[in-house]
Amino acid sequence: MKRSAIVFQHLAFEDLGSFEEVLLDHRYQIRTVRLGVDDLSRIAQEESDLAIVLGGPISANDEARFSFLRREREILRSRLSLDLPCLGICLGAQLMSAALGGSVIAMP
Repeated sequence: MKRSAIVFQHLAFEDLGSFEEVLLDHRYQIRTVRLGVDDLSRIAQEESDLAIVLGGPISANDEARFSFLRREREILRSRLSLDLPCLGICLGAQLMSAALGGSVIAMP
């Protein structure tokens, strides 16, 4: 049985890395969405079995500069409320925290 993973990628050089081989070995079909390039309005929160949100050099608080963060957070909020699997790495973890109502602040 094929499973699906949707990957939210913020920068071209920040990809799945070693996760890709593991997902492929477990028969996942991988769809990568390039933030700031691809249209997020057509992505349904339950579209895939797994969502992976990769990192990037921005903050989850940078919505004013990067409007795609709002829609990305909405998708995560919806997936998390449905108890659908999500993995957040760095910026992805920040976005998951914000989607759940947490705050994201800089460490000293």
